[in-house]
Amino acid sequence: MIVTSCIFPAVSPLGKSAIAQVPGVYPFKLGDFTITVLSDGTLPQDLHTLLSNTNLTETDRLLQKNFLTNPVEASINAFLIDTGDQQVLVDTGAEPFLVQNWAASFKHR
Repeated sequence: MIVTSCIFPAVSPLGKSAIAQVPGVYPFKLGDFTITVLSDGTLPQDLHTLLSNTNLTETDRLLQKNFLTNPVEASINAFLIDTGDQQVLVDTGAEPFLVQNWAASFKHR
């Protein structure tokens, strides 16, 4: 989904005024653009079912090497890109995948 600044005209770009850091909103500069990560939380992801071209043993070995266990928490984010002239909201929408895994995650709780 891409939405332009005509829908979000009140969003002020970073740099025109000081903006306090708030949870779930993470702005940073990329060249002349300001990109703001908008966190929608996390969701447990079972890497055994998500990853391909690997096996359970290799996946678990790499997780352990990085002090992680399966499932891992995956961030759900959208991005607001401020070009200076326009603001564009990017949300890739992984709904079918996330809904399936979200429902499965409740079975393990």
